[in-house]
Amino acid sequence: MRLIIYLTLIACWTTNNYVAYAQESNPLVDWYGTWQGDLQITTPEGKIQKIPMELQIYPTDSTGYYRFSILYNQSPRHYVLQEVDVSKGHYVMDEKNGILLDTYLINHTFISQFEVMGNLLTSSYELQADRQAIISTIYSSGTKVIRTTGNRPEEDIPVVRSFPIKVQQRATLSKKK
Repeated sequence: MRLIIYLTLIACWTTNNYVAYAQESNPLVDWYGTWQGDLQITTPEGKIQKIPMELQIYPTDSTGYYRFSILYNQSPRHYVLQEVDVSKGHYVMDEKNGILLDTYLINHTFISQFEVMGNLLTSSYELQADRQAIISTIYSSGTKVIRTTGNRPEEDIPVVRSFPIKVQQRATLSKKK
């Protein structure tokens, strides 16, 4: 009986250490899976549109590369997430059409910011503490300054420029069992 208890304890300890090692050596392990929910698109005027969204994140056969697919209303967009410098949280999202978006993993959140066609987009994917949901958020703003304030060098107040927010896209994606 003691031998069974001893072997069970060793098996549990080994499994826990392996899981901890896997998560430490690959910070994306908890992200693997299929995540589903509704994307809500909202404007400052209050216009709301809802569409189904699915996110799929899986490792590939190549070390440091991950399949990152987003489905909006069952229409897929297949990307590749590539490690650049994991120690600095730096990755790149390859849209496989010549577009590469630098993204950073900070505190369990992928964050990227980029400009396209006169719009500044800030995108985030936040893995929740329970590892059962990802919050996806994208803010779109114009790049034309709508207000400049501050600019009081004698008081050490810098120039501050404001930009118009046009759209918020937000989804709570639950891990599919």
